Amino acid sequence: MNELLYNPRAVEEMRQVHAVRDTLWKLQATSNTGLGDASDEQIRMFATEVEKKCFGAAGDPFAPMDNLKTGLAAAQEAKELLKSQGSRLEIPKLPVKPLSERPNEDIRFDDILPGEKVHYSISPSVLPINKPFRELQGRLLISNYRLKFQVPKGTLKDKLAWVAEKQLLDVPLGLVEKLEYEGVTSEAGVQQWRLTITTKDFRNLMIMVPQMKDLVVIEEAVLALSQPGASFVKALFAFAYVSWLTLEMEFCCGDYQLCDTYPAVLVLPAETSHEHLRRAAAFRKHGRIPTLSWCNSGWASLWRCSQPMEGLLGQLETSDEKMLKSIRCGKDRDLLVLDLRPKKAAYANKVNGGGFESYAGLRLVFGNIDNVHGVRLLPVAMLCMDPHYRTLRGLLLLIQKEFCSFGHRFRTRLANGEKPSSE
Repeated sequence: MNELLYNPRAVEEMRQVHAVRDTLWKLQATSNTGLGDASDEQIRMFATEVEKKCFGAAGDPFAPMDNLKTGLAAAQEAKELLKSQGSRLEIPKLPVKPLSERPNEDIRFDDILPGEKVHYSISPSVLPINKPFRELQGRLLISNYRLKFQVPKGTLKDKLAWVAEKQLLDVPLGLVEKLEYEGVTSEAGVQQWRLTITTKDFRNLMIMVPQMKDLVVIEEAVLALSQPGASFVKALFAFAYVSWLTLEMEFCCGDYQLCDTYPAVLVLPAETSHEHLRRAAAFRKHGRIPTLSWCNSGWASLWRCSQPMEGLLGQLETSDEKMLKSIRCGKDRDLLVLDLRPKKAAYANKVNGGGFESYAGLRLVFGNIDNVHGVRLLPVAMLCMDPHYRTLRGLLLLIQKEFCSFGHRFRTRLANGEKPSSE
């Protein structure tokens, strides 16, 4: 391999290998393989030479940077900086740009998710630990999904094993509650750059980074990728993740022409034709036709839909009626239709073109709920009837299929990163 790399084409091929530099760094730290000290040294030398030829430099990613000033030089620089700016350093802010092009570091780790990319690697970074007190040196990774403080293998053992077990140093961007950063001067007079991460699950991490610019890069990336705002939701990791899974599993996605707030794949009665679907969608508010949410061995099922647009004259649609009859499956008993609104509100909606189901073979019951946003009757019904949804995985699937896939307006309703509205 080493001889081959005198060939420029071989070098270029090597550079394209996924995560190759991360692997070379690991090889440069080879020790105690059982092959003997001489063999371990040969492996370290080999990895160093390959990295030099492919990337023009070599080095342990956790080693201190050559240009990082320490001792008297750093103290003097900090003193001059404080003198010029007063007692407190003003750290500039970068404008948040959710859709900007970001570098992709060739870094992999054990639990990296499909579609996850590491955009920034800040090294050396230092994490103070209080239990027991110790300063861990490593690197801070910022991906499109998480902040991850990574230390060399073998560092977290004995009394520090709990740090790895509890995934203390692995923070999904959506869990970041607050970022604070500041320039501080140590007792020795050395300028330090401190980042404090407060999370929604009550973690509080303080990380020292080597340069001031690292602080503003971290803040911009976290804000842009965790709460990009209404106009840039595609920047969220969820879209990259599901796109990767969709390609990986070869799903056949719809084009959302029937209903733009429904998922791409729907479960419908088998005998419903495409023409009937189009007509039924045109008859339902926002195109939200009846679609299956839950079924239990054929004896019972739950379906969801919006109100029919029958208007004051009680206009009916045969395609919509046929669809409901298909759901009823020719049973002797009536199909129960639960309308969450008060009866008066349902009648009032007829003025605006809305209404309610008025077909034969249906039993219509009004829920008398003043505000439909105040309750989600369908998560609750499935939780009661199916023990699968009372497991952790089942609850996550329930949220995914009944809220996320059906267009629940999480950002609007929770005001993530925005001023709260009437919603």
